[in-house]
Amino acid sequence: EEIPITQIDHYINQITALLNTPMPKVSIKKKYVINNHTYTLSPEIEDMTTSQFWDFTEYSKDVSNIAKALACFLIPKGKKYGDDRETVLADMEELCILDVNCIAFFLLNRLNELQKTIMVYSFLEMMKGLPMKKKLQLAKQLYRVCRSMDYLTMS
Repeated sequence: EEIPITQIDHYINQITALLNTPMPKVSIKKKYVINNHTYTLSPEIEDMTTSQFWDFTEYSKDVSNIAKALACFLIPKGKKYGDDRETVLADMEELCILDVNCIAFFLLNRLNELQKTIMVYSFLEMMKGLPMKKKLQLAKQLYRVCRSMDYLTMS
């Protein structure tokens, strides 16, 4: 609101150039150093503690909680989840956006895989004792659901 109209073109050109610049590719790392603190990425969703799972579930409901959600998976070296919470959250706010993006997509893919595994297991348990014809019908439904999940996550 305070920028003189004669200078607006300069800012628009800078924003346009930034938006047209491809995001550099970043690989997922096992360790991250933020503010001289070393963090280990804990990508094994299956090994999460109950408190990590509940915290992540709660934090993931709101995009503004991305630092808190990341803190569920980046654990300070030599410590357990939940130790030194304020320092960890402050460090997560300082994590490079490229790393944040990379970790987020990695974890979303892992969650999608786990969700499918749980669904398949649930279907198999549900089919126990059913006649073969009913099992085939349920298997076709499971296949369609898995395919639609792939469609939803690839967009």
